[in-house]
Amino acid sequence: MKTKIRQITWTGKCMHDAAYLLAAGMLVLGCCCCGDHTTVPPEPEPVEPVASAPEPPAPEPPAPELPAPEHLTGTKWKLAGYFDVQSRILTEAEPKNCEDCYTLVFESDSVAWGYSIINVMGLHLWPKLAMGIATMVGDRHNGNAQLLYDAMRIVESYAIENGEMKIYYNNKRNYLLYKLVQQ
Repeated sequence: MKTKIRQITWTGKCMHDAAYLLAAGMLVLGCCCCGDHTTVPPEPEPVEPVASAPEPPAPEPPAPELPAPEHLTGTKWKLAGYFDVQSRILTEAEPKNCEDCYTLVFESDSVAWGYSIINVMGLHLWPKLAMGIATMVGDRHNGNAQLLYDAMRIVESYAIENGEMKIYYNNKRNYLLYKLVQQ
């Protein structure tokens, strides 16, 4: 026995009609539910106050997850590569012969802008770590930019010491290793 499957394609007019019917139905329901109700509810019976425990103190606002960075304004950093913590292997950022590729320049102590290979990217360290692409020209096939784009979506913490900035991702199993190139 063959079963016929009928495919319905929603065109602009169908979508308009469906939206109209949905809006009309909501209007009818609203009118039915919001009519004039003349029944007055009975007054509640008085209740004796019950002694209660003192109010607990208001909770303190949560501390930022990451420390506020200091002395980064004007510094320039270059991605050396992608480090695997368990195997202790650094996969170098490619292409290697590109001076401006994978660079970040801090415009403040917590915000930096730079380039992947040909895309503009940004980094925000504090109060919440975020990293992303401002432009998205197809450079995934150049070098190993795809590794950077995959890591950007899941960054979770960072550490800066001795001229190195480690931006951790993947539950701290990996980090982007940036090296200070200009102070």
